[in-house]
Amino acid sequence: GKFDKAPEQYDADGKVHDFRSLVLGEDMGWRMQTRKRLRDELQQMDMERPTEEQVLAKKKVKTSSTVGKKSGRSWKAPQVARASSQVKSAQSTSWEEKMKKKRELEMWKRKRAELRNEAKEIANAEKKRRQEKKKRKEENEKRTGMKLQKISNPKKLKNMSKKQFKKVILTTADVSK
Repeated sequence: GKFDKAPEQYDADGKVHDFRSLVLGEDMGWRMQTRKRLRDELQQMDMERPTEEQVLAKKKVKTSSTVGKKSGRSWKAPQVARASSQVKSAQSTSWEEKMKKKRELEMWKRKRAELRNEAKEIANAEKKRRQEKKKRKEENEKRTGMKLQKISNPKKLKNMSKKQFKKVILTTADVSK
């Protein structure tokens, strides 16, 4: 019948390619099998590659500089002593020197505390001076009565902010003195 004869495969050039007999391996697909030159080059490279036995059989070249070194690296100097023993630790200071440093530190701390206290005293004195000046200014303003005004409308008092209300009450209360 109809399926007895296999269909022919055509490409753009009109050449017939029948891929039904093509064996696909794990390492290469149909493209690699169809490119003969590349396949031959890969086979040649495989042939030239040394086997495992050849690699193991090839030994390192031993010279006078590499003998006795496990790494076989001639530029490495042989170990004379452990690295930790080659490092010299800092010499410890004597008891007198330690006590001297301790006294110096205590003196420095005392001096620092004195300077801080002086600065605080200066700042407090300045703060006190400013407060007294402000107080004197307020008293003078009350005495002269320059800021006084009579508020006859009670709605104004109701709508005032707390701060404004306090100011008005203070000024009116002090006038009667």
